[in-house]
Amino acid sequence: MITHIRRNKTGPRGIARVAKGGSLLLCMFAAVATAAPPHDALPVPYYTFDRQSPKVLDGSLHADSILELDFPLPREVVLGDQIGLGSIVEPFDEIDALSSAGSGLGPADQFSLLFSVDRATNGVASPDSTLFNLGVPYNAWDQANRGQGAGDQYMSTVLCTRSTGCELEGRALTYNSALIRNNYDEGGTDFNADPPGSAEEQIRAPQDNVNSTAYLQVEAVSGDILNVYFSVAADSPSLPALSLPNAPSGANIFFNEHPAGTGVETVVFASHTQLGLAAANDIDAMIVVDADENRIFDGADQVFFSLAPGSNLFTLIPGTGPADVFVAAPGEPVELYLSASELGLGEATDNLDALDVSPCDDAAACATAHGIRRPEIPAVSDVGMVVMLALIIGVGGYITTRRSPATD
Repeated sequence: MITHIRRNKTGPRGIARVAKGGSLLLCMFAAVATAAPPHDALPVPYYTFDRQSPKVLDGSLHADSILELDFPLPREVVLGDQIGLGSIVEPFDEIDALSSAGSGLGPADQFSLLFSVDRATNGVASPDSTLFNLGVPYNAWDQANRGQGAGDQYMSTVLCTRSTGCELEGRALTYNSALIRNNYDEGGTDFNADPPGSAEEQIRAPQDNVNSTAYLQVEAVSGDILNVYFSVAADSPSLPALSLPNAPSGANIFFNEHPAGTGVETVVFASHTQLGLAAANDIDAMIVVDADENRIFDGADQVFFSLAPGSNLFTLIPGTGPADVFVAAPGEPVELYLSASELGLGEATDNLDALDVSPCDDAAACATAHGIRRPEIPAVSDVGMVVMLALIIGVGGYITTRRSPATD
C-alpha cells in the first residue's frame, strides 16, 4: 500500500493560525492546546469524500474519486471514469463504500472495527473512562460535539471475529470507540479534511465527510491500485448502466481488478438480490471478504455492511438503523452483526459511513496504542518563541541598564 505520511516539522499546522487577529503580543505567546499523536499510528487508508464535502463542492476533488493522503490536497489516485463512473449529470456519482478482497481475514481472526460517521451523527456514549485514564480521551460522541466528527476515523472497543461476532474483552471497557485518525493533523495520519483543526478544538464549520475507507492492494512495481470492491450512492447517474444486467440498486457491489489498466471493465461482484436485500437499500459502508478471490459472491464469502438512512431492511429487522452493522453470506438471510449501541452510537440520526478492520487481540491495548492522545505540554508558535526570547533578552538588558547606576 502507498502512504504519504506527513510529519510536522515545527508542531501542528494549526499553530500557524495563532497570530491571526487580537493583540499581536498575546498571540505570539499564545499556547496552542492540540491533541497528541498516537503512540503507534495506523497506516493511512485510501478514502473518499461525499458530495456535500467542501472540497468537493468547490471543485477541488470529486466524490467518485479514490483519494490518498497528500498536501495541500488529498490526491485522486483513481478517477471515477476509470471504474465506470464520472457522470457530469446532477447529482454527480458518489462512491459510497470501498473494500479490499479481505481474503487474509480468517474466520477466527480477532479484529477491531474501524469506522467513520456522517455529519448528522451524535453518538450516545461519552468517552470510555478506562481509555480516558490511559490518555485516550476522544471518541465519536466527543468529536461530534466538537463539530468535526465526520472527517475522523474511530476504533471499536469490542473485539470481533467473522465467525462468532463481537464482544467486550480484556480490561473494563464500555461499548464505545476511540478516535484514531483526525480530520486534520494530529501526527500526520489524518485525512486532510475540512475544517482544519485539532481533535481538541471546538469548530463550527462545513465538514468534509469521509465516505469510505479501505486498505487497498497495490501492485509492487507500478504502484497501481488493484482489486477494488465498491458501491455507489443510490442516486448516482451511472448506477443503472453499471448494474447491468441486474436492476440498479445502491446495494449492488462492484469490482474492478485494475483501474489503471487499459480496457479493464467494472463487473458486479454481488447484486442486491444475491446479498438478500431489496433494491430499496443503499450500502454506504462495507467490508468484503472474497475468500477465494474469484470475484464472485459464493462459497465462504461474507459482506459486512451498514446501510444509508431510509433503507428497506430497517423495516424488516425492527429496531435496526443506519448505525448498525449487518452480515450477508451466500444463500443465507441477512443478519444483524453488531448493533449501533455496541459502537457507542444509537441516536436516531447516527449513521456509519465507512468500515474497515484492524487486527487486534486486546481492545484496550489497541486503542491505547493507536488512539489520538490528550494534549501534552502546549505548543508555542515559532514566531512566539523568537519574540519571547527577544523579550527575555530585552528585559534582561533593561534590568541591567536600570541597575548600572546603583553599582557605579
